[in-house]
Amino acid sequence: MKVYVTSTPEVEKNEVDDVVDLLSSVAGPIKFKQLPSMSYEAINTFVELDESFENIRTMSFDGLFELCKTYRRYYLQSEGITKDDYVVILTSIRNEHKWFSSFRGNDIFVDINDWEDYTGKNPMYGIAYQVLENIFQSLMKLNIQLGEVESEPNVHWTSIGCINDMCQNKKDIILKLRTGDICDSCQNRFLDAGNSIEIGTQIQSNIENIRKGLVRKFTEKGDISPKKIEVRKDGKVYKVFIEGVEKPISFEALARTLYVFYLKNLDGVNQYDLKNNYGQLKDLYFKIRRGGDEATLENLIVIGGNSTFYKEVNYINKALNEALGEVLVEFYLLQKVDNVYKISLGEEYISIDKEL
Repeated sequence: MKVYVTSTPEVEKNEVDDVVDLLSSVAGPIKFKQLPSMSYEAINTFVELDESFENIRTMSFDGLFELCKTYRRYYLQSEGITKDDYVVILTSIRNEHKWFSSFRGNDIFVDINDWEDYTGKNPMYGIAYQVLENIFQSLMKLNIQLGEVESEPNVHWTSIGCINDMCQNKKDIILKLRTGDICDSCQNRFLDAGNSIEIGTQIQSNIENIRKGLVRKFTEKGDISPKKIEVRKDGKVYKVFIEGVEKPISFEALARTLYVFYLKNLDGVNQYDLKNNYGQLKDLYFKIRRGGDEATLENLIVIGGNSTFYKEVNYINKALNEALGEVLVEFYLLQKVDNVYKISLGEEYISIDKEL
């Protein structure tokens, strides 16, 4: 499932970069990809407007969704966008109903204004949440059409901290952002609409990631340094130890192989480039898992539905969270940064047995 994120031309590219990087930091079946913004000249050429686009400050829902369709057509051949792919436009142009965002089918627009005022944090958190919210609502077939949304049972008119809170009072938005929750009724509706648990889990993990970025932390009051991490033999088995943690991190052999590989490649490696590093992965795997099954390792590097890469990444990060807690874990997580997966540790904190 692909989600193409772009913007109207007045939005700075780095703002879109931040949102796409944040959305891509959680592994799963949804792939977020950034599209360049169309120029004012291109929009004026391909969209029927009453005035030049650079002078427009407010648009109707119909106008904004027509803009989404224009981006689809404009990038159709170069990007191979299909009708099942999502197109998201981030824009500072206000919409006529003053909504934070909206969707129509697989087209989404998000108003990027004022998020720092609502959250007190980097605007990327609120904007990224809106992208996820609209994808979730589209997939669960939520009816948000004007004149009909009032009778939609899964729109919460009184805020309860769920992704489908209406937030008529815009200040209520901070509740669901800081709660990071999807209520049972909305989860059941999502699954009943034929969506997979894997997609739901990725969306939920993403909004939890956003929640963590928004809540006020004691760690913001002072500096926190990582502890040393060591990969060494414990008996006959190579295990991962972190200073101050009583037991080794609970990784199975394949997860240990992948994690040690990234500890040895701190600049990061894109998932698609793992096959080019298969020799190193294989060498590590058969030292860590003597008598292992090579087919298990091969499933890690394939691209597509049979790949176990995202499952192992999520397994690794869950084990790290359980062992370290929120304060320290950010240093050790395997996350997507600038289109590569990496661990954000310096070499000085890492010790790996020389046999590996």
